[in-house]
Amino acid sequence: MAMKILILLLAATAAATEVYDGYDRRSIVQMTSMVMCIANLNTWEVMSYTNYGCFCGKGGIGNTPVDETDRCCQVHDICFDDAMLPDVGCSANDIYWANYLYGKRDNPDGKCSVQCVPEADYPASNQNAKCKAFLCECDRVVAECVARHRSSFSAGYVFHSWKWGSCSN
Repeated sequence: MAMKILILLLAATAAATEVYDGYDRRSIVQMTSMVMCIANLNTWEVMSYTNYGCFCGKGGIGNTPVDETDRCCQVHDICFDDAMLPDVGCSANDIYWANYLYGKRDNPDGKCSVQCVPEADYPASNQNAKCKAFLCECDRVVAECVARHRSSFSAGYVFHSWKWGSCSN
């Protein structure tokens, strides 16, 4: 129950994310905000992705995604694993709490786009810029993937991983 409340609060916060100097400054909420922007989802819709399939949510279970939407989340999990490799240098805490820099804009076609700030453009005082820029790209890629595969989303896969043995293959 506490996890559901946390997810609800994060989604609500994402809807109200403030922008400073053209950049959003949050962590888990940043990814939620990106998905809302790029996939054109509202707060309630994006919450459906927090426990979707076998890979959307906190960590992945099993080996096989249930559909293309779930595959997006599997790729995101792999990206986060790569972020913790020594050459990137993220910690487990960074994965969920590091504040990276990115900008959002509405394109002439009416679609929202996101651009991550490259590592070289972070202020010198900003610690672990390489990790933060990498995490931003992980989140941007999953948001674009979710947008591309919205049609594969099936309400029947929400809370799918909670069903005993459903993701064990």
